[in-house]
Order: sequence, then C-alpha cells, then structure tokens
Amino acid sequence: MAKTRAPLLSIDASGSIADAITYRRTKGTTTASHYAKPTGQPTPAQRDLRATIRSLSRYWRKLNTQFQEPWTFRAAGTIQTPTGLLTKINTDALYQAGAWTPIRQSIGQYHLPAPATVIATAGPSSGTLKVDVTAQTVPPGWTIDRMQGIVMPIGNVYADIQPNVRLIGDTASPYSGTASTLQSGTPCVASAYFRYLSIDGEIAYGPSINAIGNAKV
Repeated sequence: MAKTRAPLLSIDASGSIADAITYRRTKGTTTASHYAKPTGQPTPAQRDLRATIRSLSRYWRKLNTQFQEPWTFRAAGTIQTPTGLLTKINTDALYQAGAWTPIRQSIGQYHLPAPATVIATAGPSSGTLKVDVTAQTVPPGWTIDRMQGIVMPIGNVYADIQPNVRLIGDTASPYSGTASTLQSGTPCVASAYFRYLSIDGEIAYGPSINAIGNAKV
C-alpha cells in the first residue's frame, strides 16, 4: 500500500499502486518507477498502468519548452521534477479512464483562475478542431499574457503508440486556436489554460479545463 504525506498523486508519496508503480524517496527526492515483482508475469492491471506511464512520457516529449512550463514552474522549489509531477497528477485518472479524456495540462499557481469556458467544435476544414476559450475575472496585479493548450485524439493510453498532440495558443481576446492534421471525425480532447503576467514581470499559469469535440469530417 502506498503511504502518503499528501494526496496519493500529489507531490509527496511512497509505496506501490496496484503492484504496478512504486513511489519512493531517495536522498530527499521523490521518484516513480515500475513495480518490480520478483517472479511471474504482470497482471492486466499492471500492464495497463505501466502503459499509461509510458504514454505520459511520450506525451511530455511532444510538448515544447513553453508548453512544459506549467509543470516546470509548479515543480520549482519542490523535490519533484516537472516530468514526475506531470506523471503523478495524471497517471491515476488516465489509467482509470483508459483514454486521454481527463488529461491535465496545468494545475495552476497562486490561485490564478482557470478559463471560464472551453468549447471545442469542428474546425473550418477536414481534420481540424477549433477551441474557443473565455476568461474569468483576472486578479489585481495580473494580466493574461496568452491562452494556450493542447488538442489530441481521446485515443487509448494503453496503446503502444506516439500520441498525436497539437499545440494551440492566442494572445488576444476572444481567445481561440485551431488544431489541424487530425483524422477527420476523430473525437478529441482540448485542455486549455491561461499564462499570466504580473505587474512585476513574473510569469505564472492558471489551471487547465477540458472540452471534447470531433475534428471536422
């Protein structure tokens, strides 16, 4: 059983989940690794959980530096790495869903707000998906620097394939972005959030929220 000092998939945990993933603290750092069973074949649950972790590793490599920043900034000053934090936050939800539907691309900082709405609809041409995002009231001392997010087919996180991740962004209201080169008619998840700028020049990110839509046929 995993022992936690916060919620299981938050920043500090130790132990194993379903005999498939092990969290341990070594030299002050929390690390995640595949559970090492002494003998025998992995169970279906173990195989699926390990596949989910591999899929998240592939997902991380599809993000450029700016789109990795929500995790880099959130992990700063903690014992967790950005990739480790992404994995901890997302593993259980994706494993339970068996799909990318609940992917969280940002968990936010400083209680900055998530978008008010995220709406995903068929785009202007075949294989495109348009994402429209509206903002909540911005706290004093902060402005919205840009909207950004990811779009990807809902897919199967257990599959041994590269996720088809598309990056979107916009710097002016009304905020929107269009993802292209998706398979026509494919159900997709969009995870959008805001990048904020303080009056002192500090960059921070709000949490993401998701929407589901089908790419244009």
